[in-house]
Amino acid sequence: MTHRVLPREEWARLDGTLLWPAARTFDPEARVMVVERDGEILACAAYYPQWHLDGVWIRSTAPKASVGRRLLRLVRDGARELGLSHVWAMVASDRSRKLVRALGPVFQFECDHYEIDVRGK
Repeated sequence: MTHRVLPREEWARLDGTLLWPAARTFDPEARVMVVERDGEILACAAYYPQWHLDGVWIRSTAPKASVGRRLLRLVRDGARELGLSHVWAMVASDRSRKLVRALGPVFQFECDHYEIDVRGK
């Protein structure tokens, strides 16, 4: 069994892992780490920069159509101005979920999000 940083030219080997959907849009500076046995990836993890669209929220009493349309326009314009092709979003309500899905084609990751203090316990 070996462990190593997977070079960029081998990232396609992540197909079938939890990382694969994200790896398709990784920044070239990403650090992909794998544990392998006989050439098979047994475990993986990665550090990488990724733009996030967080805090997508609409007050429940806000006018549905006009507020959502305005926020949608701002979010699209912001992505365009930043030159972004993909962003990630965390949603916590049906209204914000609808707004995120209105932005364009989405891939929904099957995972929980955590903030981790990696300095140790």
